[in-house]
Amino acid sequence: MKYAIPGLLVEYLITGVCALLWVMPLTGVNAESLGINPLYLAPGVYVLGMLVDFVAMVSVTKIKYRIRNKAQIRRGISEIHASGDNSKRKVKIELYAPDLAQEAERRSSRDRIARGTSVNAILIAIFSEAIPIYVSIFTSVTALAMWAYFEYSSYTYVLDAEKEVDQKVGYERNA
Repeated sequence: MKYAIPGLLVEYLITGVCALLWVMPLTGVNAESLGINPLYLAPGVYVLGMLVDFVAMVSVTKIKYRIRNKAQIRRGISEIHASGDNSKRKVKIELYAPDLAQEAERRSSRDRIARGTSVNAILIAIFSEAIPIYVSIFTSVTALAMWAYFEYSSYTYVLDAEKEVDQKVGYERNA
């Protein structure tokens, strides 16, 4: 039997572990001073990752829709879709092409990690003295650029997958 670790679990843990680089200096807590098994920290790290991802998501919402509108225009989709349209697309793709839906989800995973990294890097620059500020700023800008590229790439994949599903369903209905 094949087991898969849910993507959000891994993404939030990665983002949460990165967040420890600014949370620990901010709070004055270090791993040794806690005196507990580091595995017991996993739920807190997960929640911290969710929080950072939420802040990152809210921070880039307007940029995300500009990126998506640009992708739609380049794909010849003239109407600007509402924010819920992507969820409807993903449901349709999952229903008719589960393999394409899995690939779309894998692509979204890297988007979320890059998005969270950009926020973490800013907070590391503010709160951590261990990492030079120029490294944090460079990492933040680079992560944000990577997120923008990944967002565009992932969204165009979803648009292309939807087009394939529409063609497949259209052929099946006409057959």
